[in-house]
Amino acid sequence: MIAFILRKLTLPFWLVLLTACSPTFDWREVRNEEFGYLIMMPARPTTVTRDINLDGAIIRMSMTATEVDKLTFAVGSATIPAPNNPQTALESMKTALVRNIRGTIIEESTFTMPHTINGQKRLLAVLYVHAKGTAIDNQPRTLQARFVAQGNRVYQIVMTGPEEKMTRDVSDIYFSSLQLN
Repeated sequence: MIAFILRKLTLPFWLVLLTACSPTFDWREVRNEEFGYLIMMPARPTTVTRDINLDGAIIRMSMTATEVDKLTFAVGSATIPAPNNPQTALESMKTALVRNIRGTIIEESTFTMPHTINGQKRLLAVLYVHAKGTAIDNQPRTLQARFVAQGNRVYQIVMTGPEEKMTRDVSDIYFSSLQLN
């Protein structure tokens, strides 16, 4: 009986694993030493840096991104100078992303992410956003994003594209791989 149950559970496990490891997605570790993060991305990304306006403060933001199978995966990171508030910056980043797809927020929640810094375990608050809208090319667009602040650094972790391409296993691999130093 146990062998039968194990065989039944093994098939779904392998199907998920094979889907996530398909040739379309060539997962690799991407490190950013300047902003202290590691994340898995499904193809070799490019990084650009530019100045952005977050609530009147000009901030230098680094964006590391790649596109695979009509899905865009991106990590935006910036250092927020005092006296600006990192949480306010995260709200501005969220608003800008949703506006970029002319979207509406479908779901928004906050959860905690375990994190170790200098040997001390901590929990970081993470804002989750799921939005739907229309891209510049008038194609429907879905956005999933996580926003997190650590000290004076802010991060936006984004996956966007056609809803049917945004599978749970791809989303789980991408978002759960984030590690902050």
